[in-house]
Amino acid sequence: MVALVLAEPALIRAGDGGTSTSSWQNLGTLAAGQEIEVERANGTAVKGAFIGFTDQSVSVRGKLSEIAIPRGDVYRVRLRRAGYRKYAWIGAAIGAGAGAGAGAGLADRAAYQSGGDYAGLKPAIIGLSAGVGALAGALIGTAIGNKRTIVYAKP
Repeated sequence: MVALVLAEPALIRAGDGGTSTSSWQNLGTLAAGQEIEVERANGTAVKGAFIGFTDQSVSVRGKLSEIAIPRGDVYRVRLRRAGYRKYAWIGAAIGAGAGAGAGAGLADRAAYQSGGDYAGLKPAIIGLSAGVGALAGALIGTAIGNKRTIVYAKP
């Protein structure tokens, strides 16, 4: 699982299905309103809804306004997967369940080895373990679900 998460960025870059990402006309495959990320040549990125493109620029609706980014400033355009946030919630739920199960086992072992002295800490140990599991699951779910497809990359 960890190997898949670490290898995924390379798979996304290589996974263009044999089509060239260096053609500006690839932006024509995008529909208005799709969530994209435009990386500028200076390293900054603009995230928002795709509005359209011309031979000279690409237009994005950001949080505050519409932005037209000149073609010369565009380094890469990536399409964000629809519904990517749900993966974080699914990962959190799975992680919380796994963490609670591990915490229950840990709490029973601690209570047994202490001769019952730590029996009152079982709910706290289970809750803490579930919280840590939920956080780890949300991070993994975000990494898996936050996949972006490269539509255009400057040659």
